[in-house]
Amino acid sequence: MKQLKQECKLKLQLCAILSQTQNHMEALDNAKKSCKLVHQLFKDLLALCAIYIRRIEERTVAKQIDLAVLELEFDEALKSAEGGGKDVLEESISMLERTSMKLYPVVKEVLKRMIVESPPPTQEDDSRLLLRDESEARLLTGGVDMHTVLGFLNQNEWVHALNIGNIMQLQPVSLKADMLTQARNECELTREAFLEKISLLSVAYFCVSTEMRFILQSREQYLSSPVKRQRELESEYWHAKSVEVACSFLPSECPLLNHILLSYQKHHDPSH
Repeated sequence: MKQLKQECKLKLQLCAILSQTQNHMEALDNAKKSCKLVHQLFKDLLALCAIYIRRIEERTVAKQIDLAVLELEFDEALKSAEGGGKDVLEESISMLERTSMKLYPVVKEVLKRMIVESPPPTQEDDSRLLLRDESEARLLTGGVDMHTVLGFLNQNEWVHALNIGNIMQLQPVSLKADMLTQARNECELTREAFLEKISLLSVAYFCVSTEMRFILQSREQYLSSPVKRQRELESEYWHAKSVEVACSFLPSECPLLNHILLSYQKHHDPSH
């Protein structure tokens, strides 16, 4: 997943270079490729969460223990460990399993907001992402504020300084550290790794919208009014999805969110 994330970022950076050299068709192609890569990242992340949750299910089915009870035992074990009591963590769910339970509904929400690819994935491809109906119902609680779930408590963390340049500007790549190192996928379950994927998804949609708008501007004199309007709506749709993803999962103080929102107001908001 680390290499897939790196490839997605490189596609976005190539898109920026091609756009600056007025090669907007090639830039659009790379932006769409980055969308497919980041879509796959989130599907793999959901599959990883499902794997750990299934491990809990297998144990709870054997012991006839409810997931909610097991999670409560985990919390009590943590309090016991902090208070110097007996270490009972190994008898409860692991931190990775508990993280997967918390992250699964958030990733599921991201998948709902993603633009559907064509052709849609097959049922066989989706099977690894699915849990039992009762597990889905337990984990997917409605009306949850994603900002509350993600818990933006540290005002000094990197996401509050994240801007589009952090993603789009070329940076030195270490062949050993960035390309050849086989990082464990469990590292992708952290909140920081999740937010990095969210920023890639939002920027990828933003780039597709921007390149569509540039292409339209260069060809609008040759297009009929209905076709022109259709292209404008398509560009606006991609930009709106970028805004939706950023507003749903990034803190309001994030410069990247403000950049995407101001750009939408400038190019697509009728009041401007």
